[in-house]
Amino acid sequence: MFLKVARSLLHGQGCFTTREFSAGEVVAQVRLLVFAPEETELLLRTQLKQYLFHLRDGPDAGGPFHSAVAMGPVNFCNHSADANCDFRIDEESAEVILIARRDLKQNEEITLDYGDYAETII
Repeated sequence: MFLKVARSLLHGQGCFTTREFSAGEVVAQVRLLVFAPEETELLLRTQLKQYLFHLRDGPDAGGPFHSAVAMGPVNFCNHSADANCDFRIDEESAEVILIARRDLKQNEEITLDYGDYAETII
């Protein structure tokens, strides 16, 4: 994996590239630690809520849903409405895949659009 955690100008710590990536290239593919809805409800009351990916949304926006934590530096990707990477969750393999939206420079901070969950966790 070509990522590192370092001080971010956006928010505390961030996830940064250690090499250049081309638009459309897979930046990272990492395992997820998945939590059931009852565990998710507990985690949302802790600081871990900032690091959760939301899976298997329930029938409404309020859940119940499963959540997951990415293993490694991907957990430190900060939010941006103009993100430089997209993410895809593969629930079957329990992995999150980051894909560059545009060319990325070495040592550039990776940002993701947290979508509907941004207001809840930021």
